[in-house]
Amino acid sequence: MDMPPPPPRAPPAAKPQQPEDDLSWAVTPPPPFHSLEHFKDGSLAGTTTLDKKVITVGRDADADLTILHPTASRRHASLVNGADRQLFLVAKDTRYGTTLNGQTCAPGAKLRLENGAQIRFALSSRTYVVRLATARDPSQTPLAEAALPTSFGRREKVAQPKPDNHQKRKADGDADAARQALAERRAKRKAEIDAMTRDMVSSTPSYNAPVVAEEEPVEEEEPEEEATDADAVAALTKRWQLPVSHEARLQPASKAVSAIASDPAGGRVIVGSLDYKVRLYDFGGMDRRHRPFREIEPDEGHPIVALSYSPTGDRFLCCTGSAQPKIFQRDGQHLLTFNRGDPYVTDMARTTGHVTIVTGGQWHPHEKMQCLTSGMDGSLRIWDLCGKTGLRDFLLCDHTIRVRDKGARKVAATACCYSPDGRKVACGAADGSVQIWQLKGRAHNYLRPDACARTAHRPSTDASGAVVSCVQFSPDGRSIASRADDGFIRVWDVRKLSKSQPVCEFAGIEPRGLTANLAWRPDGAVLCAGAAGASKNDPGRLSFFSVGGDAHEVHRDAGGYRPLVSLGGCAKGADVCVLWHERIRHVFVGGSDGSVRALYDPALSKNGALLSVKRDHAPRKFLTSDTSHVDASSIVNPNALPMYRNDDAFRSRGRYAKTRNSQTLSKKPDPPLAQGQQGRNEGARTTFCQTFLENELAQGPGNIRNEDPREALLKYANEEPIFRTNATFYRDSGGARRDLAQDTLEAAESKFVEDQKQLMDRNPSRVIRDARKKPDGKQGGS
Repeated sequence: MDMPPPPPRAPPAAKPQQPEDDLSWAVTPPPPFHSLEHFKDGSLAGTTTLDKKVITVGRDADADLTILHPTASRRHASLVNGADRQLFLVAKDTRYGTTLNGQTCAPGAKLRLENGAQIRFALSSRTYVVRLATARDPSQTPLAEAALPTSFGRREKVAQPKPDNHQKRKADGDADAARQALAERRAKRKAEIDAMTRDMVSSTPSYNAPVVAEEEPVEEEEPEEEATDADAVAALTKRWQLPVSHEARLQPASKAVSAIASDPAGGRVIVGSLDYKVRLYDFGGMDRRHRPFREIEPDEGHPIVALSYSPTGDRFLCCTGSAQPKIFQRDGQHLLTFNRGDPYVTDMARTTGHVTIVTGGQWHPHEKMQCLTSGMDGSLRIWDLCGKTGLRDFLLCDHTIRVRDKGARKVAATACCYSPDGRKVACGAADGSVQIWQLKGRAHNYLRPDACARTAHRPSTDASGAVVSCVQFSPDGRSIASRADDGFIRVWDVRKLSKSQPVCEFAGIEPRGLTANLAWRPDGAVLCAGAAGASKNDPGRLSFFSVGGDAHEVHRDAGGYRPLVSLGGCAKGADVCVLWHERIRHVFVGGSDGSVRALYDPALSKNGALLSVKRDHAPRKFLTSDTSHVDASSIVNPNALPMYRNDDAFRSRGRYAKTRNSQTLSKKPDPPLAQGQQGRNEGARTTFCQTFLENELAQGPGNIRNEDPREALLKYANEEPIFRTNATFYRDSGGARRDLAQDTLEAAESKFVEDQKQLMDRNPSRVIRDARKKPDGKQGGS
């Protein structure tokens, strides 16, 4: 939200000094001065010394006593020192008035103040008590007179001459003459002013006073009230150092935002949403459009429920609606997947992973190889990234904390977090409880929590408790804040969690979704949270609450403490996720409509959105024939008009495609003639080498291109058909052909025996004996 700066005020000298004109009877007080004590809920908050004639009280920064409250006027009342050390209260005509000892003061009345009188300005929760100082008695000394000399600390009386009555009458006459001369000068000046006024009225109309001069002293009530509210919000945000004066909108998601995380340096922000995607933003490389440089889908079909960066910022944890969280690199590359446990094992300490939906996760604040997750299976798991891996290189978990309700039954863990020192873990459960464990090693059997608030959140309509959506330790680790779907945010003392009531609670913070969270300011004095509107179509809001040393600065009513400031959120729905970054001092807000806002203040914040909002994106290069914006003062380049444009200088890509598809412009040769094709030219000879080889082959002695193949075969018809094979042959003396075998009989027999031995693994002698048998069963001769 871009909050406009308060309108500049005119210097005090330019304003009419109304209090001095009306309060001319005021006198300068002598010491010791009266004082005004400020009480807040019974405790002394400050003291103001009344050492001036008139002490103005109001919301204006130029007032002597400034009241930062929306119901106070700029000039609300005045405290006036009168004669004889008397103190008076003069109230202004304001909307909410001023009360003295419980009675409303009449506007303009002169009320004498007694010692101990109680004053309240407008609807401020502070009470101001008057302390009147008594005049000093010079006859009294701080020490006992018996122990001091008679003349110690005292002055000797000196004889004064008696006044002369003649001189007294002369002095009175001189004073009367001075007063008469002053009256004459005033009358003369008034006559001059009246003459000037008559001359101006009787002159021509061109010299009349402008209308602005007539409307200048008139102040309307309604615009003043609007300016009062805006100035009050600006004053509160400046006083509490809330970086919300400016806003930068990141490119939104298509569905509700469910998780926001940032690296320790504040240079990158990752946003997860219910559209199953994680968007990565880099302030160092973005322009004012704030587009993500990468979008990833960690687990298809599963929404994002938690995101957390490592303390070094080189990787981040992503928890989705599945049972397997994942680790990604800084740029979005997948590194590791956690194992899924055995769903048939009832004891969650006996399985190596979550078996149902993961509800939250956070990286260890100091260890870069350790992280924490919670699941609907009723377990908190601490993962060691250097631990064992199983099938498909899934990381196995051997450090499990079981979450139980007051009946020692398994209950779903809906939120989890580390303490700032990393020695404790806390979780919120589905029964409305907040439980804390002291980490004691993976071999320890965590049977019961070290501290637990069983009835931290309990709605009136369901006796089983409310679902806790977020738990978060304060930066000093002494307090923990919890938020549930009952509409309450409660702050607890970690040291007395099991036996104490909440330190403070804030009502009316209606959540929208199970991932609604809260965020602490780095000093732990303020926390913020988003809430939904009264209906589905009403805009959400972002509220800031004070929980520090001045926790009672906010107003308290029957429902709890009211917020310091409530700002408008997303247009429709609710602000779901918030993140208050410690280093760059930004507040990131994600809404149920998919919007992502980065709130900052140039006077408090550094880097982050301050870098990207200054960069303008490169203008898109395009041509248009629309000349509706051309007027007489425009200079038109004739070559830019369509009639003078050279098509060859533009559309190079289209011209190249047209050339490639054209048979003539591309100079593509004709394909070879296939059988049955007629009326086409042969392939053109484009090179000298092709022409030379074609001519030489056509005229060479071995060219059979023009030879008839049938005639070439018939000339060998009368010759003897002899075809050589692998077997040799010879002719005897009679000319008959004799074929010779390649091997001898003994060699063939040996080869046969070896082949049979290898195939049948039989005795060689038996193989030989079987081979020598005749077909009729008789033995052959050797």
